[in-house]
Amino acid sequence: MTTINQNTTLYAGFWRRAVAYSLDTLVLGAAISLISAVVLYPITSQASQIAEEVARFNVHYQDFQTVMWDLLRNVLSHFVSQHVIENYLHLYVISETLFVLIYWLYFGLQQISKDQATLGMRALSIKITNLDYKRITFAQATLRFFILHIWLFIFDALIGVMMYIYFNPTVSTEGPIIPAICSVLALLTFIIIGNCFLIGLTRKKQGFHDIIASTSMLHVKS
Repeated sequence: MTTINQNTTLYAGFWRRAVAYSLDTLVLGAAISLISAVVLYPITSQASQIAEEVARFNVHYQDFQTVMWDLLRNVLSHFVSQHVIENYLHLYVISETLFVLIYWLYFGLQQISKDQATLGMRALSIKITNLDYKRITFAQATLRFFILHIWLFIFDALIGVMMYIYFNPTVSTEGPIIPAICSVLALLTFIIIGNCFLIGLTRKKQGFHDIIASTSMLHVKS
């Protein structure tokens, strides 16, 4: 068993952590995609019919919006009430909440386990500890998770709002809303990239989330 102490500690760098996170994302993505494929199976045949219709009649953009919005409503009608369908943002909030919950429990519960690592972290020989090189608490894991992901969740939510605006024919795409969203997306991109640089530049390879949650990511060789 590897003994972790201040004199022999090797901190996990950005690229090793990035690969581990990518593996975790693939695991979660595969699981969510499998569930989505089963739940949203009815969309397959309708989507192909819509594609043929668009190609045959060369519908204009506004017509395409109407067609896609009708398709979305038809698919969702199998699973939720018409009232929820008409209020797309409510449905989007529900789906995003479930998405966040799944990610939070996946990372949080594994990082406080005896392995102190997610599946991706184990593959790259990474463990997460507090500043005393001990197992972190669930509160630390939760704080770290939301500080790390809040920017990504906001980014994803804004993309969803833009999709809602573009595909809902009842909403105008004119005005300041789209430029404002693009400006916020650019700012979020700057913050996310800045956090990546911080991991590479600090002595303990800590990002904003690690510093605030008082955690470290260690490369542990068995």
